[in-house]
Amino acid sequence: MRIAIVVLLLVLLGGYGLYSLPTPALDRNWSPDQAIPARATIEGDTVTITNVRNFTYRSTTDYTPGYYDTTVKLSDLARVDFIVEPFGSVGAAHTFVSFGFKDGQQLAVSAEIRKEVGESFSPWLGVLRQYELMYVIADERDVVGLRANHRQHDVYLYPTTATIEEGKQLFVNMLTRANALMTTPEFYNTVTSNCTTNIVHHINELRDEPLSYDFRMLLPAEADALAQELGFIAGEESIEEARAKYRINDRAAESADAADFSVRIRTSLGEVASRTPDTFLVTKIFDGDTIEVKDAKGTSYRVRYVGIDTPEMEYETMTPECLAKEATNRNTELVQGRQVTLTRDVSDTDKYGRLLRYVAVLGEDVGGQLVAEGYAKPLSIPPDVARLSDYRRSAKAAEVAGKGLWGEVCQ
Repeated sequence: MRIAIVVLLLVLLGGYGLYSLPTPALDRNWSPDQAIPARATIEGDTVTITNVRNFTYRSTTDYTPGYYDTTVKLSDLARVDFIVEPFGSVGAAHTFVSFGFKDGQQLAVSAEIRKEVGESFSPWLGVLRQYELMYVIADERDVVGLRANHRQHDVYLYPTTATIEEGKQLFVNMLTRANALMTTPEFYNTVTSNCTTNIVHHINELRDEPLSYDFRMLLPAEADALAQELGFIAGEESIEEARAKYRINDRAAESADAADFSVRIRTSLGEVASRTPDTFLVTKIFDGDTIEVKDAKGTSYRVRYVGIDTPEMEYETMTPECLAKEATNRNTELVQGRQVTLTRDVSDTDKYGRLLRYVAVLGEDVGGQLVAEGYAKPLSIPPDVARLSDYRRSAKAAEVAGKGLWGEVCQ
C-alpha cells in the first residue's frame, strides 16, 4: 500500500511538472563533479572517450577532480555488469552499467541528475523538471568507490547474460545518448526518465518485443530482482543468495587505493587474501615465459608468467619466432636455479593446468623486466590484468628505444 501511494503521488507530481513546462539548459552553475561531461567519438571499431571521470574522494563533499581520455575497441569488449545501489527508503536506489574490456579497463555509464551547486537529489523534485539529465562516464574507482566507501550504501555488482554483440550495441547506444544530451538537454524524470528506465530504454532498442513497464523501474531497489526474473543476471541463485554473493562493499573498502580496483572488487575476499607470495626453486626453463619450479616438499609445478607473452619456440616445426631463443636465454639468466616468489593475480591455472603467477627474484618482477628489455610484450587476458598498465608503459619505452622485439631484427 505504501509503495502504491508513493507511485500515485509521483505520477500526479509528474503531471504537474509537465504542466509547468520549464526549459532544460546546458549553461547552469553545475556542481563540480558534473560540470565536465564525457564525450565519445565512435569510428568503426574504435571508440575514443574524453573526460572519463576519475575523482579522488576523501568524503562525499571533499574530493580532487580528475579526468582522463581513453580509447577502446568494440571488438575487445569482454563483459557487461549491472550495478545496483539501494539507498533511503521506499525502494529508492541507483542503477548503472559497467563495460569491461580485454585490456582490463572498466568504463561505467550512469544516467543521473545533473546537479547545480548546492542541489541534492529528491525524487519529488525529480518529477517537477528541476534536474537536467546527464550520462556520467567514469572509472569504477570513482563511481563504485564513491557509493560503497563514502556514501556507505550497499553496492551489488552482477554479471549479466548480455552477449558480446548485445554489449557492443548497448555501449554504443549509451554513448550516443550521452553525446546527444550535451547538445540537446533533457530533464530527468523520476517516473519516466530515471537511471533504470533509461537502461531499459537502451535494452529495448536491442529487442523485438520491448519490456513492459514494472514498478521496480520506478523504485529500483528491486531492479536486480526484476533483472533476474527477466534472465539478464547470470546464475540460478535466489535473489537473496545473489545479493550475498555480489555485494562488493568489503572488497571495495579493502581495495580503495589499489590500481587493480576493478579486478579486486570482482574477486572473493578469500582469493585476494590468498595472493601472498610463495617461494619456490626454479628447476627448468621451457621458454621465455614458462618455467618449472619445486616447492619445499619437492613437488614440481609448471608456471606460466601472467601478463606477458614472449616469442614461441615452435618446437614441432623447429622454426622459432624472432627472438624466441634470446627470450628463453634471458629468462634462463634471470631465474634458472634461483629462489623465486610466485604471486597470484585472480586466476589460479590456465587451460593447460599451468599455474598463472607473477614471478620475482629478490623482489624484481621478472615478467616486467623481460618486457622492459624488449623480450616480451604485454598480454591482456582478463581478469588477470593487475599489472597490465605497468607492462604497457614498459613496452612503450622499449618500443621507443628500439629494444628487442621492437628493433630492426624483428621488423
